[in-house]
Amino acid sequence: MHIKLPKIGAIPVNLHRPIPTGFVVKQVRILRKADRWYASISLQC
Repeated sequence: MHIKLPKIGAIPVNLHRPIPTGFVVKQVRILRKADRWYASISLQC
């Protein structure tokens, strides 16, 4: 699975749980901790 971000492109995603049916992505926040990148995804039903 990949997530497409403006100005960055498609990046691979490792979800720790699936996105429920009927929910949409409202916001994605990109974080960098040490030498790793993380995405925090907010959903709206």
